[in-house]
Amino acid sequence: MIVPVMMIKRFEYGRFFRILWLILFPFTLFMLGLVWAIWPDSGFGWRLLVESFILLYSLYAGWSLWATFGSVELTSSEVRIRQLGRERVLPYEAIQKVWRNELALFIKTNERTIFLERHLDGYRDLIDDLKNRAPALQINSQAQRQQPLPQTFYGRFEAFLFSLFITLLCGSMGTGIIWSAFDESGFQMVLMFFFGLWPLLISGLFLYLSFTFTWQMTLLPDKVVLRFTFHKHEIPVEHLASVRLLTIKSNRSPEPTLVLVLTLADGRSRHISQQVMPIPLPQLMDMMSHHYQLPRSYEKEATRVHHTEFGAGSRRPFSHYLNGESRVMVQSLDDICRWLQQCEYVRDSELFGQRDVWQHPGEFETRRKGDCEDHALWAWRKLKELNIPAEFVVGRTVWSETNNGVHAWVAFEENGRSYILESTNKKQLIFPLETIQTRYHPWFSVDMNSQTYRFAPVATRES
Repeated sequence: MIVPVMMIKRFEYGRFFRILWLILFPFTLFMLGLVWAIWPDSGFGWRLLVESFILLYSLYAGWSLWATFGSVELTSSEVRIRQLGRERVLPYEAIQKVWRNELALFIKTNERTIFLERHLDGYRDLIDDLKNRAPALQINSQAQRQQPLPQTFYGRFEAFLFSLFITLLCGSMGTGIIWSAFDESGFQMVLMFFFGLWPLLISGLFLYLSFTFTWQMTLLPDKVVLRFTFHKHEIPVEHLASVRLLTIKSNRSPEPTLVLVLTLADGRSRHISQQVMPIPLPQLMDMMSHHYQLPRSYEKEATRVHHTEFGAGSRRPFSHYLNGESRVMVQSLDDICRWLQQCEYVRDSELFGQRDVWQHPGEFETRRKGDCEDHALWAWRKLKELNIPAEFVVGRTVWSETNNGVHAWVAFEENGRSYILESTNKKQLIFPLETIQTRYHPWFSVDMNSQTYRFAPVATRES
């Protein structure tokens, strides 16, 4: 039996946004006092409006700064949220909804709604993981995927309203400051004009951004229709060659952007950003793959993935597991399989009293007990000793509606053919990749030279 363990995953806040809020919080307090000091008494109404806005933003910046010292941990049965000096525990069964907007990241349960600072590192992985672990979210995701066509998705309306609100607010603030400046003279007037221009510039920027959310996407049985503010694109289904998810990094933003790329048969493409989409792009890709019969696979990209991203128990570089003492000698793949069949699958909580521990292969040989990572790391080490190209992989497996979860396995090649070594399945350990790949959804892998890879899903029409 395949035993997909709910691997412990930990999400924290990056240094960039912590420093950003550390700068913005005292800066907004300084602006609060400065506006009060320089504003003339004749413009008390406008001053009160501006002061109220700055005060609210100061409180938000202070909360955001404090929140970035927290973390979110996904265990086998619950979510542990450490924030603002306290820990909250949410069972997966209680989680009803998870979403993110321009203000915060929300996790809603039967009894309450938890607010998190929105720039949590890997928040998209967190949302995807929760949808795979929380029963209510699994049902919602499956129901959404199987809804009949046509399906229409509009630009994020709340983002449009938010942008419009900021446009009006900043425009009013800038106008009020400049209007009050006419009552002053000299340096005071110049200073007021200067402070009034900034809100007007921000107002113009958000007005421009608001138009990016006024679009519509319709999935019809025979075509995909993209309607923008001033033009429209129609893509016949037979011209749709592939649908793929890409994570695009830019020097202009510390946060990578998730993009769905629709590639046409003539080589042209259309890009849809998660920033303008009301539903998660992986969910949209599942719908398109299902309704347009596009077989799904994964593209592997060599990139730097820190070993801690593989799981909460991954505390050492991968070279640690490929070196060091190992007393079990193997001569073939059959030897590896026979030895693993004599090992016992035991969860870390039972074996160590801890939520996630990755054993060194030598330690695993002594105990002959462990979970999926321990089995897979040992098999990976032994394949290297046999000079068989292999990768240690983490991701998600789906064997049935009740037997699925985050898992670790080994992928290897022999005689030009790709295989999966499923080290926790004691009856059969070796599977040809093409016979089982629909059940395995890889996220990251590492080869024997410690080169790491990230996998991106792609749905391609069979030629």
